[in-house]
Formats: sequence, C-alpha cells, structure tokens
Amino acid sequence: MGDYERFLNARKPGNTRAVAEKLLFNTANAVTAQLERCHLQGQPAVRKVLNGRNSPQTPSSWRASTQPSHWNYWRREYCVYTSDLAEWVAPAQIHLPALLRAESDYQQQSHQIELVLEDLGDCGGLKIKHSHYPEIVRRWARAQALLSQQLQRAQVAWLSQSFLADYIESKQAPYALLDADEAWAHPVIERAWPEKLRERLLQFADRREAVLAQVAQAPKIPNHLDFWPNNLFWHEPSARVYLIDWNFFGWGMPGEDLANFIPDAVFDGFVSADQLDSMRSHLVPAYHQGLLEGGYDISADELHYYVGLAAIKYVWLAPLLLQRAMEGQYSAYGNVDLATAQQQEDQYRERGLCLLYLCDWLDEILA
Repeated sequence: MGDYERFLNARKPGNTRAVAEKLLFNTANAVTAQLERCHLQGQPAVRKVLNGRNSPQTPSSWRASTQPSHWNYWRREYCVYTSDLAEWVAPAQIHLPALLRAESDYQQQSHQIELVLEDLGDCGGLKIKHSHYPEIVRRWARAQALLSQQLQRAQVAWLSQSFLADYIESKQAPYALLDADEAWAHPVIERAWPEKLRERLLQFADRREAVLAQVAQAPKIPNHLDFWPNNLFWHEPSARVYLIDWNFFGWGMPGEDLANFIPDAVFDGFVSADQLDSMRSHLVPAYHQGLLEGGYDISADELHYYVGLAAIKYVWLAPLLLQRAMEGQYSAYGNVDLATAQQQEDQYRERGLCLLYLCDWLDEILA
C-alpha cells in the first residue's frame, strides 16, 4: 500500500489516524469544494477538491464553468499541475507545490477531482515580510515573460481569456447605490469614507466600458490573475518562492497581476492604505525589471499605463461594500465575521482609502 492509499484508508469512518485542519478559502466559489491540511504518519499534505457542479445556492458571480477558456473553468488547476508549467517557471525561481496525487471523480462523484499537494507550511500571507515583495514580483514578472514564449508554442487550450471584463460582469454589482443617499448616510460609511469618494466612485464606474475597451486592445501575457499575499509562500532561509491557487490562470495585460497584488494587499489587511505610494514606487520598477530579464520588451511608461488600466477590476467592490453595510454584513476574506464596530469601521476606512487611490491612479494614466 502506497502513501496515498494509506492516507485514504486513514480517513475511513472509525479511523482517527489522519487529522484534517480546515484551511481558509473562498467558500462562495463553486470550483473549490474542500481545502484542508491533513497529517499522516508525520507527513503533512494539502487536500483540495475541485468541483464542476453548481448548486442552487451557488452565487451567480462564482459559478463553475465547463468551458476551458472561461475565467472560472473548474478543471484549470488540475490542468496546471499536470502540465509542464512548474518546469517552465523554475528558471525564474518561482515554484509550484508538488502534486502528490490527482484523483478524478473522488468517491465516485462526477465532476470532482481531488488534488493532494505538497504542504508548504506556515510561511505565506501575513508571514511574508513586506521587504520581500519587490523580489517576489520581480521573479513572477520574469516567469510571466518566460511563460509567454512557452505557452504560445504549446497552444494551451485551458487558459482563461478576457478575464478582467468577464470577472467584472459576473459580479452584477448594484451600481445604483453609488449615488443613493441612504447608502451614503449609513453610519459606517459616513464615518469611514471621505465625502469626495462618492463623486470619484461614480466617475470610476462610468469609465468601466471605455477602460475595458482599451484593455481588450492591450497586449497579452500569461497572468496568474489571483496574485496576492495569501497565494504566495516565502521559505526562509532559501528564499524559495511558491505560488498557489491557479484557478484563474490565463491571458491578461502586462502588469495585471501587479494591479491585483497592490490593492488586494490593502483590501485584505496585509498592508495599510498609507503604504500604497511606497508599494507602488518599489513594486512597479521591480516588476518591470523582471519582465525585461525574461525577454519581454516593454517600456516603463507602457507598463505604468497597463497597471493603471487594470485598476478597473475593483469597480464592482464599492457598490458591493455599500450594499453589505446596509444589510449589516461585515466579513473579511473567507467569510470571517467582523464582530466589533471598530473592526468594521477600520476595514471600511482602509478599503475606502484604497478605492480612492485607484480612482486617482486611473485619472493619472487617462489624463
């Protein structure tokens, strides 16, 4: 009996040798059915169950798709881990967790795949020092440049296409709330969001179609498309960088991943909003350097423009936050409740400042 068979046997009813630890993930997304850390004979692994079926409870914005080019194609991670992608990014010193086993139709259920992956330990997300961010984005940009050459030759069919536009459309945001007096009169909004944000967000939303038209004409490069601290691991003392959660992986603009990383680091509490200028001034040049090292020819001005355009990804977030405030629903990533009024106000203040920053960034590149 191999290690994986012993692992499955240990999980049978009545057998307590394997202990599962639930890991945080986006439970709204139908593509991920389960994510947990399991310990077997002292050897930890991560078990992730991919799911291709939608239930009546699946939100319209997070439905799994059977179309390989769709932004939320349910088999994409399986395709990534069983491809040569890990080999292609290795020269850039970017790594994927090792695939220990992939089991289709797990427990005889159709449209499910169980991935058993190497456990990377507790060195991601908040454990990554901010000082490591420039090196991480430099390496990933270099990896993207190398992947661009490899994937064009390989003609891979399961890469997502037009992620930005399709992702925004899927959110079906209540944009009318951006100019609704009752939304802006909510106590949390009044205390946490600057008054000028209302007008700026309306301008931001009005621009989305014009900006997305420019995005459609921009050059394309392979992007992770969920590039943020929680999907990164930095191993000390080897400085080995791992990237996980490849569900959205596909074609996007140069810098689209960086435009995700910077605001997401603030939106989800890894960095405070007053550090946005510092992050931008350090990370954009590091990312540019990585692209050039990988052989992707782009000027600093061009990259700055595409990163700014990609800020439109978050156009749906403000109306959603207004709606949640009105409904009394406050949560952090993974549906973790924000129990106290101070936590709620702090989150809205940070997110409001970041949204204002994105409005300014878009203004700057379109001026």
